[in-house]
Amino acid sequence: MKKTAAIFIDRDGVINKRMDTYVTDPREFVFEQGAIEGLRAISALGLPIFIVTNQSILRRGLADEKMLKRIHDKMEGELWKAQIRIRKIYYCPHLPGDGCLCRKPQIGMLLQAQEEFKVDLGKSFVIGDATGDMQLGKNAGCKTILVRTGYGGGDGRHQAVPDFVCDNLAQAAKAIKGCLENSGK
Repeated sequence: MKKTAAIFIDRDGVINKRMDTYVTDPREFVFEQGAIEGLRAISALGLPIFIVTNQSILRRGLADEKMLKRIHDKMEGELWKAQIRIRKIYYCPHLPGDGCLCRKPQIGMLLQAQEEFKVDLGKSFVIGDATGDMQLGKNAGCKTILVRTGYGGGDGRHQAVPDFVCDNLAQAAKAIKGCLENSGK
């Protein structure tokens, strides 16, 4: 099976509004302004879309797997109505100090997608609002796109420099389209 490029997108601060606390209930999940339109533009590029998100709410005891599924069901339901298909949601349930291989900026979630869906990480893209997302992309050999929503890169946790900086997901779609056109997809 031929390997394919993919688009990995962070959730909090990119797809939904980042809160001062954690999103622990579907009622707290509010789409970032323009996120659905941006995801529609990304979807039109024809590459599989994966969501990769750190969800320590599970390990912290703030929500259980059932509640996280309800949050993701709400998100995917709205995206489904907009004809946007997410191939799979990967999440890390661990705390920052747990030393797991899946918590961003570690690349465990991307390696899972690579194995399950034959993704070519060297041709793929990571979109996020935090420096950890950019470090994730760099660690995996992906192109990185920092969006100015959510943290907008202002979290200051990592020194990774993004390949592109965009205002939102719609601009990120244009950056990816340009890369694909220049590489012959």
